[in-house]
Amino acid sequence: MKKIFNVKKLIKMLSLTALLFAFVCQGNVVYAADNSCGDNATYILENNTLTIEGSGKMTDFGDTLDIPWFDSRDLIEKVVISDGITNVGGAAFYGCSNLLTVQIPSSVKEIGDYAFSNCEKLTAVVLPQKLETIGANAFENCTALSSITIPDKTKSIGSSAFYRCENITAVTIPKSVKSMGPSMFAYCYNLLKVDFKCSIDKLPVWTFYGCTSLKEVTFANNVDTVGEYAYFGCNNLSTVSYKGKDQDVDDIKENSKSEGTLETAPSTGTPSTGTPSTGTPSATDKNVETNKGSITTTTQSGGNTTVDIVINNDKGNKETADRLEDITGGDTTVNIQLKGENVVDKDILESVAGKDIDFNVTSTNGSRWNINCDTIGETQVVDMNLSFTIVPKTQFTEAETAFFGDVKCYDLTFESPFYYDAAVKLPLSMQYAREYATLYILVNGEYKNLGSVLIDNDGRADFAFGAGSVAEGYVIAVNVPNQNVVQDAYIPENMMGEYTGLMDEYGTRYVVTGTKSSLGIGIGEFTRYVVVGMIAIVIVVGAVVAVISRQKFIKETYKNNTPKQQ
Repeated sequence: MKKIFNVKKLIKMLSLTALLFAFVCQGNVVYAADNSCGDNATYILENNTLTIEGSGKMTDFGDTLDIPWFDSRDLIEKVVISDGITNVGGAAFYGCSNLLTVQIPSSVKEIGDYAFSNCEKLTAVVLPQKLETIGANAFENCTALSSITIPDKTKSIGSSAFYRCENITAVTIPKSVKSMGPSMFAYCYNLLKVDFKCSIDKLPVWTFYGCTSLKEVTFANNVDTVGEYAYFGCNNLSTVSYKGKDQDVDDIKENSKSEGTLETAPSTGTPSTGTPSTGTPSATDKNVETNKGSITTTTQSGGNTTVDIVINNDKGNKETADRLEDITGGDTTVNIQLKGENVVDKDILESVAGKDIDFNVTSTNGSRWNINCDTIGETQVVDMNLSFTIVPKTQFTEAETAFFGDVKCYDLTFESPFYYDAAVKLPLSMQYAREYATLYILVNGEYKNLGSVLIDNDGRADFAFGAGSVAEGYVIAVNVPNQNVVQDAYIPENMMGEYTGLMDEYGTRYVVTGTKSSLGIGIGEFTRYVVVGMIAIVIVVGAVVAVISRQKFIKETYKNNTPKQQ
């Protein structure tokens, strides 16, 4: 009996060890023990349908790792929320890339932040009539969403609520709405018409940023303040009406250009720590903080110096140039954030020309530029305009269709050609994080491949441009199925630790020459295989040991109970 007890104990210890190892390696919980998703709410995922039942509030998930069905999100095609639930939890269905339909009951009064963010196949949502609040980024990157009706009792719409809902064509904002956040319809490329039935005095910043098809906007009353870049890129806008009276569209667009403070460009983040967050746009109206030129902070650590500069207006250009004249080089990083004009002044460029420093500029349009100081001063120094446009490519010739296939493509155009070498992080979309982007240029009627990059967790693609690069003719294609895109892609520096066999090219770029792990699979996937394998081994070994021990027990019992021959 003692031998059997020890074997069982060994099996238990091995099993517990394997389970503990699995828990540590996985780093997240797949399902709550009681399938809860709120104080009185539960869920069940069956046959690709996620059903939320119970009453009261769902949990607002601040971290994607806390969402109990997050690891199974790709299986979810339908969500059914039962009557009695009063809110859709924050980030509840974040990244459910195959979600097609949602049923929201009349009892729901609030849709939380990021609730349906990155549900790129969601085509239509019927919002309940009692809905009062639509949270920030609630439908961000729902690129297939073709229509949305905001109920008459809605009071608040959060920032970037419909950011990059590329297929929405018309929206009516009801009278009940009292507050709206920035970037509400930014990059809604196919949006044609918006009717504000509510009374607002100020149009938030970045509201229609990049809405290239927008033609008509009507307001129920006069609008006193138009936020920064509210109509930026709305080149087809022909009618803006206050109280039924048409306004001077050119004047309105001109007055919405930045003259004040801009915290970040219209690029959004993700819920908490599941993936890195860049935050949502935050800006002020054009008459704020114009009295300040530049703000400079300097930090030193381990012999390295970092200089952070915020430029608010033209005065800030001179202050910044004077500050940079004192920098001699060495282990120095200079980070400049533009909050006024989207141009790096030539005086600033002259002050860093030829210096051995890491020179970075964050523009007002969401791009980040690393400029090679060695190439500044080789020719006449001029202002560097950082403006550009990225719009979906909708018109394809037969040759382009044959070349690109069915992949998503964007036309890229810069305001001016490149005078200096620069690596530019271009904001594409969070939905493309960890996918591959390839840059092409049209030369003599043919597209030339300029290189591929792995899109980082913030949805940015980091391409390098040499001095003399032209301003237009570029196309960015996502996940091109041929041309060895994955094998030759540049890896963002903050993601290099996930890869092996990286080759250093010119000290600034990294190329995939190996695989993610020794088995050619991702680290997380490899870990799962190891854990499952260990558990399987424990079960098999335990079963074999148990059978052997049982046989020995039977044999000894038989031997002890067998009468000895005299």
